[in-house]
Amino acid sequence: MKQLNKLVYIFVLFFGFWSVGQDQKIIWTESFSKPIHWNDVWCSDGLGNLIRTNRTVIEKYDTTGSLMFSQSIRAIGKSTELTTVNSMKILSFSDEQQTLCSLDNTLTLSENCIDLADFNIQSAIHVSASSQPDRIWIMDQLNYHLMSLNLRTGKYSEISNLTGILNFEQVDEMKEYGNELFILDRSKGLYRFDLYGTLISYFPQDGCLAFAVQDGNAMILKKDGILMIDMESEEEQNLHLPIPEIIDFSVNGSSFYFRTVDKIFRYKLSLNK
Repeated sequence: MKQLNKLVYIFVLFFGFWSVGQDQKIIWTESFSKPIHWNDVWCSDGLGNLIRTNRTVIEKYDTTGSLMFSQSIRAIGKSTELTTVNSMKILSFSDEQQTLCSLDNTLTLSENCIDLADFNIQSAIHVSASSQPDRIWIMDQLNYHLMSLNLRTGKYSEISNLTGILNFEQVDEMKEYGNELFILDRSKGLYRFDLYGTLISYFPQDGCLAFAVQDGNAMILKKDGILMIDMESEEEQNLHLPIPEIIDFSVNGSSFYFRTVDKIFRYKLSLNK
């Protein structure tokens, strides 16, 4: 009971509830679900909207699951990753074509696509939007070069050979949160960097599937739940999952998107009696 009360207390702080009684418990409530092909990609924006590819189109849904916009993506090639700069701008990355294409909030191509070869980048595998609107993080597969590229000037800074420096086995996911960059190696754990590419901290974990960061907490998805780590105290708590076989997720306040192989679910987390 003491451990349960501590867990509830942490989630009260994390999700901004003012008070909670001992007879309250954590409740997952499903909002909607959408099918997704195993080879399609997705993300959510700062307003909680869902953006996903659907074979040859890209679609945007609001928080009720209603379709807002749909556009063909044949012109920009197969998206490997989607990353949101803000609620008005989405970047689509194609590792096959080594291009970055910018879409506005209606999913309309807003600028000419960027050919990464113009910046001497030949084998990018991951990208992440930055809080600095003209910049983007790029991970090049060649010795895992980490680059911060200024899309306006073409200048970039880089850290070479992260495998040797940090003993990476692989780079599986990369995202910026709160002016910090996070890189996930599913077999080793989560790495945290500042905007200059300097390592701040490392959270060793095996069996990682995906991650998110919110309010000073790193949240690491594992097969049996979400491990929540306070990044300052490094205290850990586990959050049970509402459905099995989740392979990816995102979080915005108390709203969660969970992906399985063939579906995306939106859930709301609350505390109820």
